[in-house]
Amino acid sequence: MKKYQHTKRSKRFRSILSVLFLLLISFACTQQEQPARIETLFDEGKEIASKELRTTGAPAKVKLTADRSKIEASRNDLSYVSVEITDDKGHVIPNAAIPVTFTVSGVGEIAGSGNANPTDIESFNSPVCKTFRGKALAILRPVKNHKRGTITFMAKADGLETGEVIIQVE
Repeated sequence: MKKYQHTKRSKRFRSILSVLFLLLISFACTQQEQPARIETLFDEGKEIASKELRTTGAPAKVKLTADRSKIEASRNDLSYVSVEITDDKGHVIPNAAIPVTFTVSGVGEIAGSGNANPTDIESFNSPVCKTFRGKALAILRPVKNHKRGTITFMAKADGLETGEVIIQVE
């Protein structure tokens, strides 16, 4: 009787199933405070998949991160500010759908904002943006008269610590 030979495809399929099974177990154990590291190995010890999952706490703050801290005093120069809803340890809350109110002062304005949710039909020019999977994006640009100075961008959400970022306009 001939013994069954595992092919590369069947080994890869088993590895993917193992990862999915371990992910399912991790989601079932959401009471853990420690991160769970899940990995599976493919032929000869070569890692093909790895995922770290963390249990997050309650939403605590609005975290802002600008792609650049300095921009030119030109309407064509933009700064992309990522908006994240995080817990007290700084981990993004993956299911947070929280309205965030944007305010800007100084020599800049909001060129647009959004959240990547394909079903959200809110205006890109609204000063309020609801986060999708804990994240949103705001785009800042200098005002029309080519002034130098600073742009102060703030993001507020009810019950959360306000986020602030300052962009230099040169």
